[in-house]
Amino acid sequence: MLRGITMGGSRSSKMMGFLLGFVMLAGWHLSAFAQESPVVLREAFSKIMEDYVEQPDPSYLASSAVNGMEVFLSSVNRDFPKTDIDYSTVGIDAKKAENLVADQYLIWSKSTPSDPRKLEYAAIDGMLAALDPHSGFLTPDAYKELQTETRGSFGGVGLEINADKGILTVVSPIEDTPAYLAGIKARDRITHIDGVSTQGITVWDAVKKMRGPKDSKVTLTIMRSGFEQPREFPLVRAIVSVKHVKFRELHGGIGYLRIAYFSENTARDVENALNHLRSRSSKFTGLVLDLRNNPGGLLSAVVDVAGKFAGAGTIVTIRGRSAGSERKFEGRTIGTQPFYPMVVLVNEGTASGAEILAGALQDQARALLLGKHTFGKGSIQTIYSLSDGAALKMTTAKYYLPSGKTIQGKGIIPDVESEETEGQDNPLVIAEAAISSAKAGGISKVSDKFKYILMAAQKNKGVPAPAPGSLPLLSKPAKQDIDILPRKSVPLRKNNYAIVIGIETYRQKLPKADFAVSDAKLMSEYLSKVMGYPEENIVTLTNEYATKSDFEKYFEQWLVNHAEKDSTIFIYYSGHGAPNPKNGDAYLVPYDGDPSFIAQTGYPLRKLYEALRKLPAKQIIIALDSCFSGAGGRSVLAKGARPLVMNLKDNMVLSANMTVLSASSGEQISSTYDEKGHGLFTYFMLKGIKSEDIVKPDGSVAIGDLFNYLKPQVERIARNQYNNEQTPQLMKAKKN
Repeated sequence: MLRGITMGGSRSSKMMGFLLGFVMLAGWHLSAFAQESPVVLREAFSKIMEDYVEQPDPSYLASSAVNGMEVFLSSVNRDFPKTDIDYSTVGIDAKKAENLVADQYLIWSKSTPSDPRKLEYAAIDGMLAALDPHSGFLTPDAYKELQTETRGSFGGVGLEINADKGILTVVSPIEDTPAYLAGIKARDRITHIDGVSTQGITVWDAVKKMRGPKDSKVTLTIMRSGFEQPREFPLVRAIVSVKHVKFRELHGGIGYLRIAYFSENTARDVENALNHLRSRSSKFTGLVLDLRNNPGGLLSAVVDVAGKFAGAGTIVTIRGRSAGSERKFEGRTIGTQPFYPMVVLVNEGTASGAEILAGALQDQARALLLGKHTFGKGSIQTIYSLSDGAALKMTTAKYYLPSGKTIQGKGIIPDVESEETEGQDNPLVIAEAAISSAKAGGISKVSDKFKYILMAAQKNKGVPAPAPGSLPLLSKPAKQDIDILPRKSVPLRKNNYAIVIGIETYRQKLPKADFAVSDAKLMSEYLSKVMGYPEENIVTLTNEYATKSDFEKYFEQWLVNHAEKDSTIFIYYSGHGAPNPKNGDAYLVPYDGDPSFIAQTGYPLRKLYEALRKLPAKQIIIALDSCFSGAGGRSVLAKGARPLVMNLKDNMVLSANMTVLSASSGEQISSTYDEKGHGLFTYFMLKGIKSEDIVKPDGSVAIGDLFNYLKPQVERIARNQYNNEQTPQLMKAKKN
């Protein structure tokens, strides 16, 4: 199911409503191209260049369109003339890129079996698929089906899905639907529908296959992290009609409020539920707000519900590409709930509007979040209808929390993590115990003590509830620890850009790179809050969002489009690397990389350096928390090691503005610092960045001072605690 904010035309507005996720603008077309062919392809190319949330690279868009056509022609087993297009000739000329695609279409349209329009659609689909997981193309039939969906009930299985990197992925199962009851979870990958592979399938085709008459059967084949092989889930279709708000009383005057989706009446239903809970108990002690597996919905409903708890102030800010596109949504002061202990339950299926609510309550210190890292859907899609009845669903804006953070691709980290186990709702038990203890201790607002109570309840799995007289129940983290960021005001350095990568688990089931993801996320926090990098200028790629194509996109296209002469570029990589046994060259291993075919699936370190050399930046810093753990082509990976051969001759391709910090020398292992929960190198690098002696008041870093601090610290811990030799390296361009 897909949802949006506004739609053009009075009839459409009444029919489909105002929903978070995308915007519909009906009837758009470009008369300027009315006499040209292919008209629809030209319309789509132009609209993407005009309105996509980030300025697209014309050459990248053109290559994606051509690739989409190639894939289509190959799928229909057609012989077609191969092409060797030099996309560098396009430069930043959008019209030239558009004409290149149109000319290639005209050449290949003769190769299509019957309907050349399918080739045109393949080009459009290729462009949108290359932008982000939430943008996509709707054929005329799919567009009509979308409109039909919003009018009434339909037979289905109850899944929110997207195509993430070409893989059909579950965003969230909808509560009380066949998929939810069968145990399908957020981030599950759907490999087959009724035995037919979903490779290359569009979201709309998948939706069509999963829908059907009530009581009919469909089987989904699911691959999940932890599964050794895909498993089949036989489902019986049902009318998908969900009760969005549920509530009940827990023990001791605690209320439980479940919001499954944000619809037109959600705010009213929440108000009624809260009034009922508070009227039934003379001693209302607190609230558990359950947003697990909530995929979002109406933005207005999200803001209204948030305002009941957070009061006046910004709930969420929406920003598009243009300077005047910012729009803020504020809370209210009338009818706001009084302060009482409040815990919000979240998980991987908490997405979009549910993340806005959870993030706003966390940012404004109104509630603590308990559960798992949320999905990370922080963008808004607009639907533009094309002249032939097809449509584009395209990301046109991102939303930002009150703190200024974006959720897109990052999600929200809960204050306290808690696993859900089969047969036991541990997070609910923990939240209930923590609220009881907090209220008994006279705590009504979010505070350190409330957080410690929640942490203790999680540690004890909710039983027994901690006694109020024993506060604080856990010793406070040391103030100098890197997980507590310093409170300082740093000027925004608008032309600084960063790419932060953390890969902990791999598609090929390589040894786990412990703490790589959490290290990457913490590095992003330091960049924005300590070093003055704008939140929107930091790209954070983790696990399945860090494929080889992502490396190419951001290293070779995104940085080129953004870097300026006064920019500082910061690259951080935490994860596996591998040597090419034929020549000893170093490769970063993307999520989809295979060390056995490293030349084909890895990203060469030399290629990274060469791409960075071309940037007109003032300073480029590369930090690599990786290593090479053994000699020869069959390395044995120590637990937690991040293998990368550091071939020192590579520093010959560094330019004068580049500095490389690596975790160890070529023959050594890069250790993890288990008791701190970080990579050893990253821990001391961030501890150094936290120091006012190393980070200047303007947020810039004295790299030499940082290296002189972390090198002896890393060597000491590696030698004393792990009996290893680990010597961080500092590399710069050789002087002639």
